[in-house]
Amino acid sequence: MKRLPLSLARRSILRAPDWVTGLTICICCLIGVVMIFNASHIDAYLQFGDKFRYARLQGLWWLTGVLAMILITFVPLSWFKKIAPYFLGLVICLLMAVLIPGVGSKYQGARRWLTLGNLVIQPSELAKLALVMYLPALLYRPRSFPLFIIILSLTAGLIILQPDFGTAMIILLLGFGLYFLAGASLKKLIPVGLLGAVIAVILVLTSPYRWSRVQTFFNPNLDPEGTSYHLRQILIALGSGGFTGTGFGRSRQKFQYLPEATTDSIFAVIAEETGFLGAAALSLVFFALFWRMAAVATQLPSHYPQLLAAGVALWFIIQTFINLAAMVSLIPLTGVPLPFISYGGSALFTSLLAVGFYLNASHYRQH
Repeated sequence: MKRLPLSLARRSILRAPDWVTGLTICICCLIGVVMIFNASHIDAYLQFGDKFRYARLQGLWWLTGVLAMILITFVPLSWFKKIAPYFLGLVICLLMAVLIPGVGSKYQGARRWLTLGNLVIQPSELAKLALVMYLPALLYRPRSFPLFIIILSLTAGLIILQPDFGTAMIILLLGFGLYFLAGASLKKLIPVGLLGAVIAVILVLTSPYRWSRVQTFFNPNLDPEGTSYHLRQILIALGSGGFTGTGFGRSRQKFQYLPEATTDSIFAVIAEETGFLGAAALSLVFFALFWRMAAVATQLPSHYPQLLAAGVALWFIIQTFINLAAMVSLIPLTGVPLPFISYGGSALFTSLLAVGFYLNASHYRQH
C-alpha cells in the first residue's frame, strides 16, 4: 500500500476519532477507581483518617487525564511529531535525575519518583510515551538502526538502575516490536535480541532480589513468610474466588494480607471478589479493546499515525500480558501495574495521554 504524507492524509481522509475505544477505556478507568476504593478504604482510613483518599486521588488523575486526552485528540499530529525528540530528551534527563540522591525519592530500596511539592512524577512512565511518540518517526529514516539501539539501550539502562526491571522489559519489548512493525529485517533484530536476553540473564543472576523472585516462581513454597509471601497471597486470593467470587467488598486478602493490593496485585482482589467469571470478563474486555486498536492501526495509510497507533496498542498489550501472567504465575512477579485499573497517578495520566495520541491517529483511518 502506498503511504500518504501526513498532511495529505489529514486533508483527504480525516474521520471522527475512535470514540468507542476512548469511551471503553474511560469506563475501565472508572472501574479501576471503584476497585481502588474497595481495596484501600481500610488502609486509607488507618493511615490518613480518610477512607476515600486513594480513590479520590485516582479520580482526580482520571479527570485530568481525560481532559488532556480530549485535547490531544484534536491537536495536529504533525506538531507532536516535531516535539517528540525534545520530549524524549527531557524524559532521559528526568530518568537521570531520579538516580541522584536527594533529588529522586527512594521507596523500598528503589529510586523511581521525583517529588515536586504535592506532585509525584514517575519518569519511567513518561519514557513509554516518549518512545511511542519518537520511534514511529525515527524508524522510517534510512540508517536509523544505530540511533535506535542507542536510545533504547540508554532508556532501558537508566530504568534498570532505579531498579525497575519490569518497566525496562516493557521498554525493550515495545521498542523491538515497533522496529519489527516498521518493516525491519529479522537479521538485525535476532542478534540484538539474543544479546539482550544474555544481559537479562546476567542481571537476574547477579541480583539477589531478582534471583529470589525466579526461585519463588519455580517453587512457591520456598520461604513462605519471605520471598514467596507475595506470590502465595496472590494464589490464595485467586483460589478463594472460585467460579463466582466471594462478592463485591468481601475480599479477605486485601486486608493487609496481599501486598500492593491497589497497584500491582489489584487483579487478584478483582478475581477473589468476582471469581473466574469476573476475571475472565475483564480479560476479554482487554482482549477486545486491544484487538480493535490493532485493527484501527491497520486502516491508517500514513506511516507515522499507523505506527503511533500500533505503538500505543502494543504498549498496553505488553503491559497487560506481563501483569496478568505474573498474577496467575506464568512468569515471575515483576511489579508491573495493570493498565487503567491499578492505582498510580503517573501511570494513569500517561496512559490516557497515549490514548489521546491513538485517538488522534485514528482520524486518518480509511474505512
